[in-house]
Amino acid sequence: METNDMGSSFICNMPTEEIYTTPLKKGVNGIVKNTKPLVYEGQIIDQFTLTFKDGEITDFFAEKGMDALQSILQKDEGARYIGEVALVPHDSAISASNLLFYHNLFDENASSHLAIGQAYASGLKEDGANLENINNSMIHIDFMIGSQKLQVNGIREDGTAEAILVNGKWVIK
Repeated sequence: METNDMGSSFICNMPTEEIYTTPLKKGVNGIVKNTKPLVYEGQIIDQFTLTFKDGEITDFFAEKGMDALQSILQKDEGARYIGEVALVPHDSAISASNLLFYHNLFDENASSHLAIGQAYASGLKEDGANLENINNSMIHIDFMIGSQKLQVNGIREDGTAEAILVNGKWVIK
């Protein structure tokens, strides 16, 4: 973990200064839609949605690559749960290139993204603490959700919301 000038801890990934976190396995609810194609084992999966209920993907659809998406979700029980939430500004150099590299480790840096599958224990405040609350899987598949329209708000301990990304750009200092 790193610490910024204000004393806040964060995890930073290069080259985009991606900030990622480890979500609670059963703490995600809602519907998410990809904004850039996912390439998995040479197959393109695009125009897909995932519906989360208590962390589990309960419904899914892909206009392109539906069989490949279904294959991912059948890898193991953890493949149907979230493992990462990552923020990347839309104006990053990789996003601006508008290239698809056909490799998750490069493509994930083009956009804010989520991952299904294995969660990072490094995202926990204390090493090894609360491992039962994060996802375990043999896969970790990132898919992009960021765009120039993305807004992300953080919730402070006192319950107030604070904008983190507005129109895909950092607004926190």
